[in-house]
Amino acid sequence: MRKTLIQSLNVDLKGQTEEITVSEFRQNPGDIFLQVQMGKTFVVRRNGKVICRIVPPEVKKVRGR
Repeated sequence: MRKTLIQSLNVDLKGQTEEITVSEFRQNPGDIFLQVQMGKTFVVRRNGKVICRIVPPEVKKVRGR
């Protein structure tokens, strides 16, 4: 996988939320997924109504043995 400029900067977007439309998501899903991977949450709206949230996965802590 090639590194993008954002990944190279090691940016942490945890706790940030942005509202977008379905059209905005369709125009650049790769960038949105990259930001989600870095901790950002997106709220997606269609016709002004929230239809989904795209959130980063929960990080599960592994206990030592």
